[in-house]
Amino acid sequence: MSESPSVSPLLPSLPRNRAVDEHLRRSLAVLRDQAADATLRDRIDDVISGRASLRALARDPAFSSMMEPLVTRGMQRLAELTPEERAAAEEGAAALDRGEGTPGSPEPAPPAPPAPPTHGTW
Repeated sequence: MSESPSVSPLLPSLPRNRAVDEHLRRSLAVLRDQAADATLRDRIDDVISGRASLRALARDPAFSSMMEPLVTRGMQRLAELTPEERAAAEEGAAALDRGEGTPGSPEPAPPAPPAPPTHGTW
């Protein structure tokens, strides 16, 4: 994904890293495409295109609601990694941080849609 020079970095408080920024934009696009709420999809798209901040999106209750089960599942998967898998994941993250990307690694599978709330029916 090639970013226009006029689009601000998604993480402006960190040193500029085009590979991380592009990876984050692709990840947000996957989340946008999985969001059931059209308003949330628009908010995510606003962040990707530079019309809104990532900080504002992170504080959005609809985004938090969508992310909670995904983060929980991700943390469970992380805990299940073998030491070798964890080391490979850490090296991939370090390569991305160095601006190298992660050549040869497949794009992550899109997240499953969030489960419906289980707080009862009224």
